[in-house]
Amino acid sequence: MSVMNKKYIMLHHLHDKNFMSIKGSISKRQFEKIVKKNLIKNYVYTFDDGLKSQFHIARPILEKYNLKGIFFINSFQFKKKIGYHEVSKFFIKKYYKNIKEYADDFILFSKNKFKINKTQIKNYKKEHPFHTLSEIYIRILRNKNLNLYNRILIKMFKRKKFNYTKTNQMIFMNKSEVINLSKKHIIGLHTHSHLFNLDELNYKTQNKEILLNKKILEKFINKKIFYFSYPVGKYNLQLIKILKKYKIKIAFTNRVNNFKNRLLMPRININTL
Repeated sequence: MSVMNKKYIMLHHLHDKNFMSIKGSISKRQFEKIVKKNLIKNYVYTFDDGLKSQFHIARPILEKYNLKGIFFINSFQFKKKIGYHEVSKFFIKKYYKNIKEYADDFILFSKNKFKINKTQIKNYKKEHPFHTLSEIYIRILRNKNLNLYNRILIKMFKRKKFNYTKTNQMIFMNKSEVINLSKKHIIGLHTHSHLFNLDELNYKTQNKEILLNKKILEKFINKKIFYFSYPVGKYNLQLIKILKKYKIKIAFTNRVNNFKNRLLMPRININTL
């Protein structure tokens, strides 16, 4: 069966009694139900961000039904860096009633350090009509100035005395889990830092993000890696050329459009099934 004829399903967080339910996560029970129901279909389950819940919840279910998943993993965590954005999802769940309350609090902490214009808001609103202005501000800030976004999060974490370092360790797979995973499943690249505007960055930065990710993960699993997932689905022609340079065979977006291109493969979000 050609890779072009399969349907690729995208997942991030999963939850059960050991892993917290957060916005967008899928339960262990629901994931197994979907897998079991669609065994005769050409579904391939793909996982972004190298999350520990994927290893402990999704992996055993896939192996129960003799399925091979594709796991796209960042590598910043292996350099003792913090994935502040992913950590913030658990922070929000613990300390806020809803996203709006969190977003409004974030705006207060930002103290107007980042300006966005009406055109940016209008363009974003077209794609995400249900987001509030505060949410839009945060997402544009995150995409355009990740360092500032992270600094604001750190201030918010510290005010609540939230242990973000420990939470980071609880979210992401460690080295031994990645090695174990690679024995029966496919490991893919997802860049080193998971930048949210990779498509807007220069060649040197794009190349470094992919090369460092590749070197770290290939050293762990002692295998060549040929799969890639674009962080938040963003790409440009320059990025595609870099993937070709490193002999990446298949790269995935987070869109359902079928481009008939192995380096722009579509995926279906599991929450829409």
